[in-house]
Amino acid sequence: MFTGIRTVCIPVLDFERALDFYVRCLGFEIMQDIELGPDFRCVELKLRDATSTTISLVPAVPKAFEPGRLTGIVLSCDDIHPVYDRLVAMGVNFVQPPTPHPLAHFMTFMDSEGNQIIAVSSRSVS
Repeated sequence: MFTGIRTVCIPVLDFERALDFYVRCLGFEIMQDIELGPDFRCVELKLRDATSTTISLVPAVPKAFEPGRLTGIVLSCDDIHPVYDRLVAMGVNFVQPPTPHPLAHFMTFMDSEGNQIIAVSSRSVS
């Protein structure tokens, strides 16, 4: 049976722009950068202290796997407000700023390609 989630693929149009965003803004590290042919590149990234799930930046496929959608990725942090302030200072565009919900604060922002990512704080809402 399945033992975990290995990677989540994110469609990109501009690899260098996407790498700058994920590495510089979000703190991901490059695990591997592979050219699988003249028109196919795959860059696998992980959070610095993560031991399991990674993300892979892959070429967009018109009308099938295009940027500009909700990725389904939810990143976690201890305190969402300093993270929000840091990302705003870096010019990141937000769909929803930190918003309290019954169990935590959530926010939604866009990566360099227009894909939406959710972040949630592990601190409960007071």
